[in-house]
Amino acid sequence: MAIYTHVAAALVAASLAAAGTWQIQNWRWTSRTQADDLARQSALLESTREARRIESARNLNLLEAINAQTTRARTLAADAAAARAESHSLRDDLAAIAARLPSPAACPGIEPAATATQLLAECAGAYQDLARQADGHASDALMLMQAWPSK
Repeated sequence: MAIYTHVAAALVAASLAAAGTWQIQNWRWTSRTQADDLARQSALLESTREARRIESARNLNLLEAINAQTTRARTLAADAAAARAESHSLRDDLAAIAARLPSPAACPGIEPAATATQLLAECAGAYQDLARQADGHASDALMLMQAWPSK
């Protein structure tokens, strides 16, 4: 009977040792997986912060480009208004000069001059429109190049 008691005690001791070993390995595994999870979460957090930093820099770059384009548009509009005013002034001066000239019947060279004056005024208007469109296109292209991310 004593042998059965020793065998039973040995089986109980072996079972406790196996259960203890199992529990210790479980703790080690849990610790390792928690450390891995923490490392993954830390890496994810860092990559999210980096992405937000890049996005913020790009948005700031875009905002600066838009503000610069707005300033250029105001300057271009002011320059166009000044050019129109100068053109109107020249046209008015030419009209005043043409009004003081003799009639085409009295002076045959007047009619071609009047036609040239009218043609010049039409060309000036067309060139102003073309310049406005070209300046707008150049300003838009510059804004897009300034807003484009450099990294």
